Amino acid sequence: MRVKLSSARGEARLSSFRCLLGVFGLGVLLAAPVAPASAAAAVTDLGVLPGDRYAGAAAINDAGIVVGTSALDGTAEHAVRWDADGTVIGLRHPVEAAISEALGIDADGTVVGYIASDDSSPTRAVRWSSEGEITTLPALPGDAWSEATAISDNGVAVGYSSRDRGERHHAVRWDAQGNPTDLGIPPGDIGSEALAVNTDGVIVGYSWGSDFHTRAVRWDPNGQITSPATGSTAFGINAIGEIAGSASAPGEPLVHAARWNPKGEPTLLPVPPDQHVSLAHAINDTGSAVGYTAAEGRGITHAALWTEAGAFTALPDLPDADGPTQATAINHSGTIAGTATGSDGYHHAVRWSVH
Repeated sequence: MRVKLSSARGEARLSSFRCLLGVFGLGVLLAAPVAPASAAAAVTDLGVLPGDRYAGAAAINDAGIVVGTSALDGTAEHAVRWDADGTVIGLRHPVEAAISEALGIDADGTVVGYIASDDSSPTRAVRWSSEGEITTLPALPGDAWSEATAISDNGVAVGYSSRDRGERHHAVRWDAQGNPTDLGIPPGDIGSEALAVNTDGVIVGYSWGSDFHTRAVRWDPNGQITSPATGSTAFGINAIGEIAGSASAPGEPLVHAARWNPKGEPTLLPVPPDQHVSLAHAINDTGSAVGYTAAEGRGITHAALWTEAGAFTALPDLPDADGPTQATAINHSGTIAGTATGSDGYHHAVRWSVH
């Protein structure tokens, strides 16, 4: 998913998506008790491309390579990669593409995302090789818009394809050769988007109806679609099929970070008493999930980590800074990537090391 704080475009997308969030589960939501902080974490500012002000991190692989975007004024994002040593590199794109964004990375360093000529032009799903060569991933027949949001370690990419910029997206899977497959939309809904995929080929994301209420979706390799209830979204999946996302308890208007076990049984993740809204963006193979929490009505997000045992850790801000933060990705060694407000008031891509 395009979850970032690096630009006005990203802010608008995130804000509009929050309005859609609303249980992807095969049973009753279980409220987890608030657990004590499990670990300390150190934060590192990853910086921006020369001349830019904003940056946001979207994904991290096990080598510690982070990808995301960098921008000067919030209107012309550029896909970037931060190497494990912190070196920032702009990913190449055609000269006619003024906008690009990197959204996913696999173990080999292959990156997926999208490019566009400008902010109002169709986006096109792309893949960058580990050497930086760019390849366009075709949209579904007849479609003009597409974005690739994630890639598995065996080279399968997922995202969406659409005829226009409206809400009628179709979740898409691209195989390692770049061939697209329409994943389908649950009956009664009008759109879907795939946000994560594991090496077994299980894909998760969300769909929505004409009322814009969302529900989490799981697409199995055999084509089966599971989407039993509205009011939820699935953002991440790990190797054993645990899913991270958000859900609402029955009768509860606020969304909460949730984790589903491989059987589809959901558990709400704990938050501090003064935080009322939460969301889990990603989950690693140990079952640790990351995302954010927020107090109701304030709109200030705080990056968060939940261990497999359910212990909660608030991730630190950048020095001398006080503003929104959120964690968007975690690798299997527990290194976290995300976005934080810098002392200059702009959003910066960051990496948290947990110890």
